[in-house]
Amino acid sequence: MEWSAAHGAAVSPADWTGQQVRIRLRDLARAPELAAIGIHSAPRGMQADDVLIEGRFLNLHLRPGLHLHVSDMEERHAMPTRTVQAPGLYCIFLLRGMLDLHFGARAFRVGRGPAGQIRGFSVIHTRPAEFERIPPGPQRVQKVVISATPEWLASHARDLGEGVCNWQVSETLAGLLGQVIRPRPVTPGLNRLYFESRTIDIIAQSLATMWDGDRPGVSARGRQSLDRARAFIRTAGPEPLSVARIARAAGASATVLQRLFRLEEGVGIAEYVRNHRLDHARAALARGEDISSVAHAAGYATPGNFATAFRRRFGVSPRNIRHRDGAF
Repeated sequence: MEWSAAHGAAVSPADWTGQQVRIRLRDLARAPELAAIGIHSAPRGMQADDVLIEGRFLNLHLRPGLHLHVSDMEERHAMPTRTVQAPGLYCIFLLRGMLDLHFGARAFRVGRGPAGQIRGFSVIHTRPAEFERIPPGPQRVQKVVISATPEWLASHARDLGEGVCNWQVSETLAGLLGQVIRPRPVTPGLNRLYFESRTIDIIAQSLATMWDGDRPGVSARGRQSLDRARAFIRTAGPEPLSVARIARAAGASATVLQRLFRLEEGVGIAEYVRNHRLDHARAALARGEDISSVAHAAGYATPGNFATAFRRRFGVSPRNIRHRDGAF
């Protein structure tokens, strides 16, 4: 079975950067694999050659019971879908686009909000469950979907029971998702390990949020301190930020704030600040801004120091980022 490629040629087997596809209405009847992309039906009145979605996707069976789907697609039509999800873990994140998700009688919103925040969705269920996905209309969607069977979960975590979570993801988790959407160049032969390691990190952070959101160590007061610290970091400018200064702005001791950041973000304060500034630097470079000015805004004294830190985080040099922006 061949799908229609973007330029009319047959689609080659998917490589590690994803497979370029153009899916038409006629493909639905002869491609059960499209269920992995979430395409099961189309609006009435469409013709057989009408394009439903176009872009890149990657489906990986990383381990028995562990699956990763990544896509960067233009959805030409709003296509609500209704499926029955097998028992296990199901996580969905949209780095671009929005989606209303109905799980049983409950409704959730997934995607990137107007302020740039990403809302994710994770669920563990022990019985088959009906999911309905309702997009707002035609849109570009960058999506990461992870699923794991009960057997895989049982071999990697304690008895988790059932749970559901719809939350604003941390900057650390958003960074991991970005590395899946825009994978770094890796040594040949290590591609599967690259995706598997990030998939497991995403699962770990999702489960921690699902089950430990109300843990005694993070009280309402602690969350307020985290919010104040993040806001201070966002608006501080390029000057050096000490942990003590951030803690004063957050109204917490340095020790307590360090613990809160490690619980919520998975990294200490200094690493969080560095990652936050580099993420914003990457966005500025993608907009075409000058490397020297971006380096200064990120708090680096020289472009050379900036390039070293940038390459360590993203695997590419600042000069190459314009070519990789938007790449899958």
